[in-house]
Amino acid sequence: MVCAMVLFLAVAIAILIVTKLLKPKKLWRQGCVTIKTFSNDLRIAWNLLRIKILLSKRRFDNLAVYTQFSKIARKYPQKTAFIYENETWTFSDVLKLSDKVANYFSAQGYQKGDCVSLMLENCPDYPCIWLGISKLGVMTALINTNLVRHSLAQCIRVSNCRGLIFGANLRSGVEDIAGEFAQMELFEYDRNHGGHVRYTNLKREIDNCSIGDTSRFPKIKGNDTLLYIYTSGTTGFPKPVVVSHTRYLTLVCFMEALLLRTDVIAYCPMPLYHSFGTAAIALTVVDGGTLVLKDKFSASHYWSDYAKFKCNLYTLVKCVDIYLLSVPQDDAIKHNVKYIFGAGLQRHLWKAYVEKFQIENVHEFYGSTEGNLRLVNIDNKVGSVGCIPNRLKGLMGIFLIKYDPNTGEPTRDTNGRCIRCGSNEPGLIIGEIRSKVPLDGFSRYLDVDASEKKILSDVFVIGDKYYNSGDVLSCDGLGYFYFQDRVGDTFRQLLLDVLGNELISNLPSYAIPAFIRVLEALPVTGSYKLKKVKLQKEGFNINMIKDKIYILSSGKYIPLTKEIYNDVINNRLRF
Repeated sequence: MVCAMVLFLAVAIAILIVTKLLKPKKLWRQGCVTIKTFSNDLRIAWNLLRIKILLSKRRFDNLAVYTQFSKIARKYPQKTAFIYENETWTFSDVLKLSDKVANYFSAQGYQKGDCVSLMLENCPDYPCIWLGISKLGVMTALINTNLVRHSLAQCIRVSNCRGLIFGANLRSGVEDIAGEFAQMELFEYDRNHGGHVRYTNLKREIDNCSIGDTSRFPKIKGNDTLLYIYTSGTTGFPKPVVVSHTRYLTLVCFMEALLLRTDVIAYCPMPLYHSFGTAAIALTVVDGGTLVLKDKFSASHYWSDYAKFKCNLYTLVKCVDIYLLSVPQDDAIKHNVKYIFGAGLQRHLWKAYVEKFQIENVHEFYGSTEGNLRLVNIDNKVGSVGCIPNRLKGLMGIFLIKYDPNTGEPTRDTNGRCIRCGSNEPGLIIGEIRSKVPLDGFSRYLDVDASEKKILSDVFVIGDKYYNSGDVLSCDGLGYFYFQDRVGDTFRQLLLDVLGNELISNLPSYAIPAFIRVLEALPVTGSYKLKKVKLQKEGFNINMIKDKIYILSSGKYIPLTKEIYNDVINNRLRF
C-alpha cells in the first residue's frame, strides 16, 4: 500500500513538473485532470479490463446458451431457478421441461434454421420454450403480447416463422390475423391444460412427451442465431434484432464483473419479450442466479415482493423510478437490495431515489439490443451512465460527434469527416464496428436495409464504420457520460382517416397517441427527418400553438379546450 502511494505521488509530481515546464495552459489543465482522476481511472480501467476479458472468453468458448445452462443445471440441480406466484422451479425442473420441448418439436420435424414466434405472458415456461427449441438450432421470435392486427401481423411476417406459440388469453388477437398465415402452425399454450379444439394444445403435448436422448441434435455454435428481439416500434413497426448465442451470453458480463457473486436473487416484473426481460433471464440461464417473475409491474407491491423473496439485486427500467418514489417510506426500505442495475434513472430523481430506498450502489448503464455501445456507471457518479477515461476512448472505439439537432444527421467538415464534440457538448454517440469482438460488432436487424441505415461510413478515416445509436449524450472533462436525448424520429405520411378508431383498433394501448396535433405541413429535412426540437418544446400547450389539437377521451378524439388543458396540467384528468 505504501509503495503504491509513493508511486502515485511520484507520477503526479512528474506530470506537474513536465506540464509546468512546457507552460501551455492546455497541457497544465490536462496534467491537473490526470492527477485528479489517476486513481479513479485505474479502478475504472481495471473493471473495463475484467469486462473485456469476460466478453472475449464468451467469444472464445463459442458455446450455445443451452450448453451453458446445462452445465449450471447439472452442477446445481436443486437450486431455485425461477419463482412465480406460488411456484418454485429448480434448475432441474427447467432442464427437464426444455428437453421435453426440444424432443417435441424435433418429432414435429422442426430443424436448424426454422423460426418459431413466441407470444406468451410472463411465466417460467417462457424461457423453457425458447431454451428447448434452441437446442435444435430453431430460432425464437419474441412477440410483444400487446400487439394486435397490423402490428402483430407485421412482426410475424418479417420473422418468416414456421409456427406460432401463443397464450390462451391471447387467442382472439391471433385469430384476427391467422387468415393471413395459412401455412403457419398454431400452438396454444394453456398452463391450466384447457385450450381450444382448433389448435394444438402445446402444454398437454409437451407434458406427455418424454425427456429422451437429446445428444442426437445438431451442434449449435455461438455465432448461430438464438432469438429475434424486437425494437419498441416508436418510429415505425417493431424491427427484429438478430441475437446470437454468444451475444446473449455476454448480456450479463457487466454484472458478472462488478458483482462477483453467485447468490443473486433478482426480480423481473418486465415482460419477457422485452430486452430487459431477456437480460433478466440471462441472470439465471447464464449465471445461475434466481429470478422472481411477475405478470406485470406494480408499484404498491414492488418492495413488499423484494422483502418477501429476499431479492438482493434490483434491475431498473426507464420511467419506473417516478412510480416507485410514490410508495410509503416504511415499505420502501424493507429490502435486502445492495445493487441497482438499470437504464433510465432520471438524473433529477437520482439522489431522492438513493436516499429513500437506502441502496448503496447504483450501476446505471447505457446500451441497446442491437448496438455495440455499452457503458456502465461503476462508481455511483450521480446522473452518469458510465465513464471511459479520456486516455481510453480511442481504444474503446466510442465517440461523441457533432450533429444537426433539427435533422439528427451527423455534421461533417469540408473533407467529409465527422467532428468530435468537446467536453460537456451534446453529441451523437457512435461505436466503432469491429466484427471480431463481441458487442463491438453491430448485431444487425433482420431487415438488411434497416441495418444499413444505422451504419456510418468514412467517419474519421476512409473505410471506417460506426454504429449510429441515434442517441445524444454529453461527456464531461473527466470522462463521465450523461444521457441527453434521442434523435432520428422518422414519420410516414398518413391520411386522416387512419386516426381515431383505426389507431385504437390497431395499436397496443401504450402506443395510442394521447394528443393529436394537426399541422398544415410538418417541418422536415430533405430526407424526411422530422425537425422535432420546436415541436417538443410546444408539446400540447394550446397557449403556444395555433394548430388544432385533439385529446383522446373515452375512445374518441375531441378538441382540446382550455378547460380540458387546465384539467390535464393540474392532474384532474389523467390517462
